[in-house]
Parts: sequence; structure tokens; C-alpha cells
Amino acid sequence: MGNGHAQDPEILSAIQAAEEKIDRMLRDAQTECRQKIEAARRDAERLLSDARRKAEQMAKSSVASAASQAEADANDLIRRVREEIGVMKTRNVSRLDEAARRVLVRLYPELRLDGEP
Repeated sequence: MGNGHAQDPEILSAIQAAEEKIDRMLRDAQTECRQKIEAARRDAERLLSDARRKAEQMAKSSVASAASQAEADANDLIRRVREEIGVMKTRNVSRLDEAARRVLVRLYPELRLDGEP
């Protein structure tokens, strides 16, 4: 077989083929890695967008709920104030009636109101 120099081109060819295969595998792995990173970035952006949208919806819902409660509270307050005004009007009309009766009795002592003797 000789001194082994005849096998050198075959060995070099095999080494080069192996190196080329390794280079291809590395490039393929890098490409796949970039694709996976990009896909993960897109997924993260989509999730973040969804989370922002949900947060905005919750904020809007919360504001709407607070506004609705404030409106209900305001309507309740208006109702109570109107009731109090009605009571005050009734009380003041009664006082006015009594004041008018006293004035009339003082002005016209001969006048008998409400069945007074």
C-alpha cells in the first residue's frame, strides 16, 4: 500500500465534505434559530397587543361602570332632594296659611276662621 500519501487526497476530500456538511448544518441551524426568534417575537407582540386591548376594554368597562353608578347616585340624590322640597313646600304652605289666618284675624277681629268662636 505504500507510505499513505495516496490516501491524502481521499482524506482531504472527506474532511472537506465533512466541513461543508458542518457549515451547511450550522447555516441551517442559524436560519432555523432566526426563524424561531422571529416567530417568538411575533407571538410576543401579538400577546402584548391582546393584553393591551383587554386592559383598555377593562378600563373602558370600569369607567362606564363608574359613570353608570355616578349617574344612579345623582338620580337618587335628585329624587331625595325633590322629596325634601315637597315636604318643605307643604310645611311652608301650612305656615303661610297660619300666618295669613293670623293676619286676617288681626285685621278683622270680627272674622271667625276655621270654626273659631
